[in-house]
Amino acid sequence: MTEGGPKRRHHSTQYAVLAQIPISVRSGMRGCTAPGVEFRNALTEFCAEHHRHHAALAQIKEAQERRAGILAEIDQLDARIGDLLAEDLHRDLDGE
Repeated sequence: MTEGGPKRRHHSTQYAVLAQIPISVRSGMRGCTAPGVEFRNALTEFCAEHHRHHAALAQIKEAQERRAGILAEIDQLDARIGDLLAEDLHRDLDGE
C-alpha cells in the first residue's frame, strides 16, 4: 500500500504475468466474450500460486534455521564430550 491508496500495477507487469501463464490456460482465453474476466481469473490463480510458493520458501528457510541451530548444539556437545574425554585421560595418566 502506498500513501495514496493501493499500489496499482502497470499494464506491462500484467502482460509479464500473463506471459508466465501456461499456453494451455491462455489458449482457452482467446474465444471468450469477456477476456478481462478470464485474464483476472488467470491472474488471481497465478497470484495465489505465487503466494503459496513464497509461503513454502518461508517454511523451508525456517526449517533450515532450526537445522542450523540443532547442528550448532551438536557441535557444542561434541566439543564438550571431547573435553571430558581429555580430562579423563589426563586423570588416568596422572593416576598411574
